[in-house]
Amino acid sequence: MASYRTQPIDPIDPLALQACVSLLLLQSDRRTQAIPSTVVKHYAGAIQAGTTTTGSIELAAPAPPEGKIIRFTSSDSTLVRIPNVTVPAGETTATFPIQIADNAANATVTLTATSDFTKQTSLSIPARTPQTLLLGTKAGFNADVLGIATNGRYVYATHYYSKIENPNESFDKGELVVIDSTTFQEVPNTRISVSYQPRSVAVNPLTQRLYVLNRGEPNPEPDHQGSSLSIIEINPTDASKLREITRLKLGIGQIDVIVNTQTNRVYVTDNLGKRIRVINGATNQELQSIQLPSRPLGITVDEKTNTLYVAMLDRNANPIVNAIAIVKITGETGDQTQTQIETIPIHEDPENPDPTRPTQPVDVAFNPDLNHLYVANLGGGGIPPCVTVINLATREVTTVKTIAGARAIAVNPQLNQVYIGTDAGVQIMDGVTNTIVSTIPKNAPWGIAINPTTNQIYAGSATEGTIMQLAAPDLSIITQWT
Repeated sequence: MASYRTQPIDPIDPLALQACVSLLLLQSDRRTQAIPSTVVKHYAGAIQAGTTTTGSIELAAPAPPEGKIIRFTSSDSTLVRIPNVTVPAGETTATFPIQIADNAANATVTLTATSDFTKQTSLSIPARTPQTLLLGTKAGFNADVLGIATNGRYVYATHYYSKIENPNESFDKGELVVIDSTTFQEVPNTRISVSYQPRSVAVNPLTQRLYVLNRGEPNPEPDHQGSSLSIIEINPTDASKLREITRLKLGIGQIDVIVNTQTNRVYVTDNLGKRIRVINGATNQELQSIQLPSRPLGITVDEKTNTLYVAMLDRNANPIVNAIAIVKITGETGDQTQTQIETIPIHEDPENPDPTRPTQPVDVAFNPDLNHLYVANLGGGGIPPCVTVINLATREVTTVKTIAGARAIAVNPQLNQVYIGTDAGVQIMDGVTNTIVSTIPKNAPWGIAINPTTNQIYAGSATEGTIMQLAAPDLSIITQWT
């Protein structure tokens, strides 16, 4: 009989067995795990003929030392065009413009992005396009539409003619124009004459009053000289019917007007006087002014906290003043307004402030829901134009570059969007990401407003005598390319 010799089996170490099983599971996990891929996407809700919409790229890994070129093609480049972009060395993200022609409405175009990957999308362009309404032009003159306000039902816009060779001279007095917000047509026989160079307008729907700030012009005739405030009554039964009830003479150097509908106080920035003029909306009487540290320009108000935010700029000061004044109104005694004033400097690069390089802040807007302040900066002299975003709770500051000098700004708290009037067009910024998502080319849209009821944006041209209407985009709709 054969005999067999066996070796004894060593007892199994339970810890070693557990480690072996874990290693096998990890290796299996790695084999089945998805490999990260590049993401290409765009704001589909912002697509519109005659505009430029922003797309973005997020690489799976940082770009090599020479950067990574992403090449774009379009099935019809006459309708939609995207220039090639380069993701900088070591970076993983970049944005790109989707340029859509004016005649692209209702078209469908295939877009492709290629590098060491290929991503594609089918872009359907809706029928809607920005609408433009002509308020009037005159040979040899710029036709200015700078002041815009709305009470929801109607849009009120200022209109006047200034000489091309000397914008400080006008053809004649300006007008206030009434536009039906439903049809976007001027209401016939409702224009009223105001004074010379009306540049800003504010509305108080609670008291049915409009306030038009007329800049005036240098002229020996008394009626021309200095700024004035036209106080206009809105007919309570027909808001298209207007009547100027008084005009306050304010002297030269007045820039902007705003009204606090809750306190019925009207505020005018006096650039030369370094102050804010205060008018009692109930009596139309001027109260004592609020003195400021420097020369004010644009102004806005937080009605909930009774706080004014004012852009200030003085290039001749030493050091240069380039800042925002926060004016907290704490009370009133007689015709005096008690305030607490804080100044926040504005810098091109908040992390490396250089007071010798002013950004030139000219206008402000406030989002009460986020407690964010938005400052439009003109730039110039080698300093890029931009919007400064200030989180007033944390004082964190973000700078967002614009396509050209930013001159006017408005905010839509309901949609969390910001609208910027620049020298080259209207730009729309996502208030969540502080990203420019859309650009609508237009010649010098220096006046801008939003109708929060209809979410329609209005932009007035400083040269063409037109006002543009466009729908606010739905930024919740984002398309990812596949």
